[in-house]
Amino acid sequence: MLTELTKVIEWTHKGKDIKELRKGDEIDSPTETTNLLNGEPSKNYTLSDNNNNNYNNNDIIGSSNSSNTTTSNRRHTWNPSQLRVITKPLRYKRRSGVYDEDKQALVQEGSGIHWIHDYVKERVRVRKLYSLKGFRGYLKTTCDSAQGWILVFLIGIVTAFFAAVVDVAAEWGSELKEGYCKENIQLKKEFCCKDVSEKNCTSWVEWSEAFNFQGDEESLWWFEYIAYVFVAFCFAVGAVVIVKYNSLYATPSTKSSTKSRIFPTKKRLIPYAAGSGIPEVKCILSGFVIRGFLGLRTLWVKAVTLAMVVSAGLTLGKEGPFVHIACCVGNIFTRLSPKYNKNEGKRREILSASAAAGVSVAFAAPIGGVLFSLEEVSYYFPSKTMVRSFFCAIVAAVTLKLLDPFGTGKTVLFQVTYDKDWHLFEIDLVYFLFSECSQESKSSELAGLCVTKPEEVKPIIYLLLVALISKFLTCIITFGIRTPAGIFIPSLLIGACIGRMLGLAVQWLTWTYPYSSFFTPLCDPHETNNCIIPGVYAMVGAASVLAGVTRMTPIMTAIMISKWVADGLVKHGIYDLLVDLNEHPYLDSNAEYVTTKSTLEICQTNLEVIDVNEANTIGELKEKLERLGYSDAGFPIVDDSTLVGYIASTELEHALQTVAKCPDSTRCYFKEFSTPEIIMSDGDSNPKGTNFVHYMDKAPLTVAQNSSLELVLELFKKLGLKYVCVVNCGHYVGVIHKKKLLAELKEMR
Repeated sequence: MLTELTKVIEWTHKGKDIKELRKGDEIDSPTETTNLLNGEPSKNYTLSDNNNNNYNNNDIIGSSNSSNTTTSNRRHTWNPSQLRVITKPLRYKRRSGVYDEDKQALVQEGSGIHWIHDYVKERVRVRKLYSLKGFRGYLKTTCDSAQGWILVFLIGIVTAFFAAVVDVAAEWGSELKEGYCKENIQLKKEFCCKDVSEKNCTSWVEWSEAFNFQGDEESLWWFEYIAYVFVAFCFAVGAVVIVKYNSLYATPSTKSSTKSRIFPTKKRLIPYAAGSGIPEVKCILSGFVIRGFLGLRTLWVKAVTLAMVVSAGLTLGKEGPFVHIACCVGNIFTRLSPKYNKNEGKRREILSASAAAGVSVAFAAPIGGVLFSLEEVSYYFPSKTMVRSFFCAIVAAVTLKLLDPFGTGKTVLFQVTYDKDWHLFEIDLVYFLFSECSQESKSSELAGLCVTKPEEVKPIIYLLLVALISKFLTCIITFGIRTPAGIFIPSLLIGACIGRMLGLAVQWLTWTYPYSSFFTPLCDPHETNNCIIPGVYAMVGAASVLAGVTRMTPIMTAIMISKWVADGLVKHGIYDLLVDLNEHPYLDSNAEYVTTKSTLEICQTNLEVIDVNEANTIGELKEKLERLGYSDAGFPIVDDSTLVGYIASTELEHALQTVAKCPDSTRCYFKEFSTPEIIMSDGDSNPKGTNFVHYMDKAPLTVAQNSSLELVLELFKKLGLKYVCVVNCGHYVGVIHKKKLLAELKEMR
């Protein structure tokens, strides 16, 4: 009987629309007299194996002219194989399926995440979680709250492990340039000759001895030098080759269930393991998507090549790559938790904590790691993330100390202490140290630079000047090549050279003019060697470039002067400049942009739209996607000229993939109906239409066309938006995309 079929298709509820039903309303079951959608009475059918072709779709769902072709008592035969009915039960949800926590975010390569969407998605998930009652609800809530802490704990441990491995490998590779331990090639010289002095150590074999090279002292020196350079060259070239041949193609990504893309995308080869990685991490934390940059493949390539380039002796540091490595570890661990894996906004909270752990293992400074993550790389940093970042940095630092990679019981390569206080008159000279200095590069150059006579000062200053120039030039070259490299340590070294030269100059003045009234109040004319400590100047010079955090007044003075002069010369830091150089779509939330255009001038008014009143077939939607310019753009959805929604290109592409087997003539709907969704078909895979309403944003953020551009900027910066729709009294005018806005801001500089 058709009555049984009518119960699962469509019927009216005594004039009440389905949208008007509320929870608790009783729904009457359809009867023999229940009318169809067009008001016609229901029809009776008899099942028969004959005359199957007499079936007419209009007899089921009704049509305006069906009365001309059928009558209420007309009898038909039908074949169930010719009818496919897809029905949905009547459910009342507070949100649509778009905010389902089990749905993976669809984000293309080179696009940005939707911060508001992810935030609402998380709120819906938490509301559903806290609705559970009893012990089961308490247990699930507790486990959910502990996930973040467990993740940052594991990230801190694994990050410290990678840092220890890189430190040990780099130390071993550095000494391999001089020789090896014949008892165990894995041992460094310090452990190979642990029980005897280096001069009497027979276990350590230098390369001249290994190749049985014979000659005078000068010939031996040249052979050792050539071997040293050759091993360093092999390390450097090997690192470049590994980075190059493990580069990844930057392509828009899709879900694993998607077999093919609708339209081809141009591939671009990118060496993700090259450079410091901090500019890209900064863009990722701001919402930018770079597929593969924080993957497992990039992690091992970065760790291996970092140890190789440090062993080669290139002018670079490990702090930037350590941040990149830590973020790779954090990204991999988020895959263990659906809470963070399926929400891009929540994932970035873990990545912020990972960045703090990277700095913590680089400098053994957990608080410095938190400050670095807060001030330099993170875009969204709530108090909860700050506490977790500090915990992650603490765990990483403690784990690294327990691993003891240097074998000294310390988490840093060396420490320097002073037993003399600085004098008051020295503070007048500190402001000269504003040049390229940093806070920690008092490295091997400090050993053997102590002078006891005035005539020894000039040769030492000359050597320091040569080292300064050479390090400065090699730092510029090294930081731009395709190898893992950091900028902290080289700038620290440059600053230490400048500070040491200034300290030696002041010491020379105390020797030359010991009875000057400028020095005699604090310096004994007969003990001038103990008056000035050049190492303090080296420390201050190193601190002034990076503007390190310390409580010593002279260093703070140098830091402030350095900061003021740097701001006067260049407004942006090194990482911001690299972001601009790589053309990443990064919108600095702390920057002040000068706007000379209006909102209407910025918005794109010539974009294609989707009108809900048009056919909108699958073929037409595919053609619109092919003509789309931005990878993270989309289509405004209008009803005549009224804006009713927005659908991102990734969502539309995914929606089209779900109906990939349907013909291009299949119609797609972008509006809700008051009845359950029905897809009628002539066969098994030939639907008459499908509804994409669950893939669209039904309430896109809009601004009036006469709104100030400053307001639009604040919306993009504070809310992390990808787009804003411009309307005039509800009528669609245009769209402002983030990339288009950044391009306009760049032109207005």
